[in-house]
Amino acid sequence: MFVLTFVVSATYMLAVAQGWALDVKGLKFVKTGGIFLRFHPDDAVISVNNRPQKDSRGFLSSDIFLNNLTPKEYEITLHKEGFYPWARKFKVAPGLISSASQIELWPDTLKESPIVSGISDFWVTPLGLVYKDDKGRILFNKDVLRGENVVLASEKSSIIITDSGGNYFLTNLEGDHNVLNLTNLFNSLKQRQLFLPGEVPIKKVFFHPFSSQKILIITDTSLYALDIKKVQLERLLTVDDSIKDASVSNSDVTVLGEEAIISYSLLLKNPSLYPLDITNAVRIGVSSDGNNIILLTKNGSAFDYDKSLDKSDLISENINDFYFSPDKKRAFLVGKDESSKIYYFENFAKDNEYVAHSLVELPIKVEENHNFYWLPGANYGILKSNDSIYAVELDSGSLQSQNYYKLESSVIKFIWSKKLYILKSNGTLFEVEGI
Repeated sequence: MFVLTFVVSATYMLAVAQGWALDVKGLKFVKTGGIFLRFHPDDAVISVNNRPQKDSRGFLSSDIFLNNLTPKEYEITLHKEGFYPWARKFKVAPGLISSASQIELWPDTLKESPIVSGISDFWVTPLGLVYKDDKGRILFNKDVLRGENVVLASEKSSIIITDSGGNYFLTNLEGDHNVLNLTNLFNSLKQRQLFLPGEVPIKKVFFHPFSSQKILIITDTSLYALDIKKVQLERLLTVDDSIKDASVSNSDVTVLGEEAIISYSLLLKNPSLYPLDITNAVRIGVSSDGNNIILLTKNGSAFDYDKSLDKSDLISENINDFYFSPDKKRAFLVGKDESSKIYYFENFAKDNEYVAHSLVELPIKVEENHNFYWLPGANYGILKSNDSIYAVELDSGSLQSQNYYKLESSVIKFIWSKKLYILKSNGTLFEVEGI
């Protein structure tokens, strides 16, 4: 009897060591699988099918590996006081490991510190915040800047461009905050340096992607580069009809004309024409590497044109807006029916795998006055829908496992710039700590 017991025990331990487990219901050995987890904060409590688990991490590891799991569905939850719980269902397969390595727990109450009150808008620059007060004045360090609206500002540039009465004004926030009438300067240089007669209005302005002393200017028919330091104007591109929209990548400017899409390389200084049907197109966007162009038509049809493949694909119908991810592999889409989707430009494999041109619907309703920002790491985004903001998990694996959390309400505007800034409807701007 002892020998038989020993043999059975030894057989069982050997099977477990080789990744097998006894299926009690089926009374047979099955190949096991596992679940790998990495999360922050790393002291959250983990539960499997509502049963708290003992922390099995080593001294130098912040990861959790649940092994020797029999093949079936498991619900994993993470809890920490002061944070929203995280939950996901995993289907464990024999010999395979499922993973969720980009989990972020979000606070159920934001730690907000007021910065300033009595404002209606704000912008972030490397030298500090710029505000628009309730009197309509644009302020920086208590100085009033010329202009009624900010049309161009960035956390990477000390230059800010405003407009008023059809004129654009450029202010360098460094030094004495000298102001240039950009409209007058542009038209003067156009006539004196380029010998192009007449005055034309500026339609759009962009920061040059790799030259801090240059501004890109779009008029009705042309693209220009203005060197602020040298006070020189260069005409880069002219179309025969008119420019309906434009977008800037890391090295290109892509313009949407009436009959063609043209990308101008700022490095090679030459244009490229793309043969797309743009009859009803009203907007374009370009990924940061310049390879993918999203074309949006008047009726909401969204197309993806891949330059490297010279191929255009219909993404979806009834689209209202889109936002490229920083990894250039995805886009967040907003539907006219208030739906939201993730589109994959190429094969994507992190915790979950998606083939190129996959379109994944999210269970998140996006209402009017929306905005979206992909967070660093690109597994989460901050979404403004109507007057509320949410943290949205983007690589969840399934519609049923989607995690999203309401962070704040009564929000007019938010900006993420290494930290979260929130402007509320009472006119107070807050800085959020701890996320």
